[in-house]
Amino acid sequence: IEQLQAKEKLLADENAILTEKYQAVHNDQVTEEMQADFRVLENGENSDV
Repeated sequence: IEQLQAKEKLLADENAILTEKYQAVHNDQVTEEMQADFRVLENGENSDV
């Protein structure tokens, strides 16, 4: 039982790390998209959104 609990904790920790990485990557993508939109606005071009 103790081994299972230790394994569960490891998985939970791993999951938390993966979730943080995913959120960081997702935030980077959103930021890039916003910067692209901002450049389009600056250039006065119409975007295909």
